[in-house]
Amino acid sequence: MSNKKIHERYNLPTIDDFFENTHGSYMGRVEKINLSKIQEFKNHPFKVKDDEQMESLVESIKENGVLNPIIVRQIEDGNFEIISGHRRKRAVEFVTYE
Repeated sequence: MSNKKIHERYNLPTIDDFFENTHGSYMGRVEKINLSKIQEFKNHPFKVKDDEQMESLVESIKENGVLNPIIVRQIEDGNFEIISGHRRKRAVEFVTYE
């Protein structure tokens, strides 16, 4: 079964759906966004744990900054939804609020 048919059969978004804004155009740019405007993807399948690996990521971000930006898409209310980078966002929150 092709990927297109799988998406249609299970009503799943395609990869292109994740990178379109609410107006259907690609944003494709890097910019700084206030953490308060970024929310988690509501169907994110993985748990973000405050464990030893998180502590290591926090220390890395303190020393080097965020080396790989998170990927977000703008949603209708003007805020942004995380596509990829839930752990990095959580780590930045620790760095910001310490």
